[in-house]
Amino acid sequence: MPMKDVAPIAVTMGEPAGVGPELIMKSWCMRDQSGAFLDPFFVLGDPELFKVRAKDIDLEVEVRVCTPEEACEVFPVALPLVSFDYSVGTNPGTANPGDASVVISIIEKAVDLVKSGAASGMVTGPVSKWCLLAAGFKWLGHTSYLGHLAEKKYGSHLCDIFSFGRQEGFSSDLSGHGFTPVMLLLNQYLRSVPITTHVSVREVPDILTQDLIVSTSRIVARDFRRFFGIEHPRLAMLGLNPHAGENGLLGHEEELIIKPAISSLLSDGIEVTGPHSADTIFCKDKLSDYDVAMAMYHDQGIIPVKALSFHDTVNVTLGLPFVRTSPGHGTSFDIAGKGIARQDSFVKAIELAGKLARIQRREIG
Repeated sequence: MPMKDVAPIAVTMGEPAGVGPELIMKSWCMRDQSGAFLDPFFVLGDPELFKVRAKDIDLEVEVRVCTPEEACEVFPVALPLVSFDYSVGTNPGTANPGDASVVISIIEKAVDLVKSGAASGMVTGPVSKWCLLAAGFKWLGHTSYLGHLAEKKYGSHLCDIFSFGRQEGFSSDLSGHGFTPVMLLLNQYLRSVPITTHVSVREVPDILTQDLIVSTSRIVARDFRRFFGIEHPRLAMLGLNPHAGENGLLGHEEELIIKPAISSLLSDGIEVTGPHSADTIFCKDKLSDYDVAMAMYHDQGIIPVKALSFHDTVNVTLGLPFVRTSPGHGTSFDIAGKGIARQDSFVKAIELAGKLARIQRREIG
């Protein structure tokens, strides 16, 4: 149950022309009047956009501009919205790169509010990567940008907030890595981490290194202990090539990179098996054999999660000094403004952000 003395969650509106704004409003409608179903949250966005979109989809939502400090009081009766004098286009389905600067500034503002304690965590609405890049954005998505903001605003010297070091034979020493954001997709059936993320498949073999596999896996093992209460998480390491390389017949990355990384992790006391063939590890009768699948590239790890249960999939960023979740889908321009987009994943993202924020609060006092 939500704790009354915890700051509200900050929710960013995401791409104005996408489904984010309407899903935020639909998610707010899922709370009960006492605010006990969902942790209280406020939106960072343009109030006019939300009012117009609510009217477009015949949704009865009162949008009330307030401060973060007022959000918990407002939440039971109206959608709290924190505005910073920015405005965006209100036409659904038509992305405008001119809105990108607002989308970016809202993400940064959310991090500022979490750092200051005005928000306990953040949930990000889906953004359009091509729209941001067209406006000069230097990062390939939320995850890498949030890693940059963590370094900028918290400083890598604060990494001890996560109690790095050796504990009970388990090494979580990530000194020198700073804040490394790790993408975790999860739902009721499967948790999966892509070790390389938003890069072309052609680039994956060049980017994939033993150090990247080891550092990512250490973050996963550490944060699974912290946030999910799994003392010794079982990591299933996938191979890069078909049939995990067939002993070098179909590729050498398993022998040269992945197996040495597994040996290093085992010496750290981390439970890891593999490399496994990706065409069998996601069979339903094997899902209980591990706690998280460690995939070598984006689609290898994310397609199975969404195929098993698309509408309740949530994206969680591990490795940061603050809580961040997001729905496991994109902007869905094709259905934006039609009122038919499902809020399931957004609701799950808000629920999980509240849970993780309470765990973090207990841990760091």
